[in-house]
Amino acid sequence: MTREMTELELLTELEPLVETNLNRHQSMAKEWHPHDYVPWDEGRNFASMGGVDWEPEQSRLDPTAKAAMITNLLTEDNLPSYHREIATNFSLDGPWAWSGITVTCSREASPELIARFWTLYEDAFGPLRILAAARHVLSFDEFVDEMNDERIWKYVAHDSEGRMVGLTTLTDDLSSVPWISPDYFRHHYPEQSSRNAVFYLGFTLVEPTTRHAPVFFAMLRPIVRRVAAQRAVCAYDISSHNDSVLSLGAGIERLMPRLAEMEVEPVDVQTYYAARFSGALKRPGVSR
Repeated sequence: MTREMTELELLTELEPLVETNLNRHQSMAKEWHPHDYVPWDEGRNFASMGGVDWEPEQSRLDPTAKAAMITNLLTEDNLPSYHREIATNFSLDGPWAWSGITVTCSREASPELIARFWTLYEDAFGPLRILAAARHVLSFDEFVDEMNDERIWKYVAHDSEGRMVGLTTLTDDLSSVPWISPDYFRHHYPEQSSRNAVFYLGFTLVEPTTRHAPVFFAMLRPIVRRVAAQRAVCAYDISSHNDSVLSLGAGIERLMPRLAEMEVEPVDVQTYYAARFSGALKRPGVSR
């Protein structure tokens, strides 16, 4: 006797089929970003904000392309509810792990992006000014310079409503990271360095009101894909506080092997010491 399956049972039953088709999609899909087609300097704001409202006559698409775009929007209308149900019942790295988060990548940064993430950056890293002896926190001007540095990729996560909810930086030009020694990495990873295949992972920010894990994992996925494709080395640093108290290092080490074959190892440690003097001087010849 057959019985009607619950929604969760149906999702579980379909999971192998979803995995097969997801792998097929990923093998055929070509990565693209909005700025590939509409450069920042061609963007316009709404008229109420000093820009120009969009009119149908501005479109350069032919009727077939317009119909395809409308069909795409209609079929995606219910995706947020699907993502919510799936994320409640399945892991982050399974074939159902589409969390409604999309990620774009660019070497450029819009003024809106800088304004959006500066506050998040200050909230996330500001406490390290008194928690870490080493300097980990950028000033506002330094933050702006890094966002405008075209040697650095900015991976931006958007939620299902288009809001920017996450940011991760990555570079393959180690001279753009002022607190590390490019010579160290050239010496220890000569083969990868000869292919320009040494990357440095910068900071990661996630909007506090969102679920952190899906956003972080969504940004990590294309980064790992880029690094793995080049059989590269990807270095990063974590303050002692964030590593020991927040376990950020362990979290990254757990997530990345889900996406690609790799090994993680610590490569350097710097310990800061402080000698506190009482003011009394020893007499010559007295050791204790």
